[in-house]
Amino acid sequence: MTKPNQHTNPKKKKKKIFTPLHVLYSLLFLSVVGYIGVCLLLRSYSDNLAKTNQQLTSDISTYSANVDELKDEIYQLQEKSRVLGMLEGQVSENSNNVYYYDSEQ
Repeated sequence: MTKPNQHTNPKKKKKKIFTPLHVLYSLLFLSVVGYIGVCLLLRSYSDNLAKTNQQLTSDISTYSANVDELKDEIYQLQEKSRVLGMLEGQVSENSNNVYYYDSEQ
């Protein structure tokens, strides 16, 4: 026997949980969430790269200025009188081309 509140209707179908429309809505939802997540991740990565680029550009300009200063210093050291002045008489000159180092001083 059946319970009095239950009606058995052979024409009534059970509701399916996974209908094609539900699957499509689920895929659409996952796609939207994935898209938003990837957008946020890429924006964060882009900001991080921009900060790194700015720091490296600053470092390059600092090193470039240092290189220019060193080039000027090397150019000044290439002058013969400057080098001889730094040695303070420990080197003597012969025929404007040969230099003798006096180790006794």
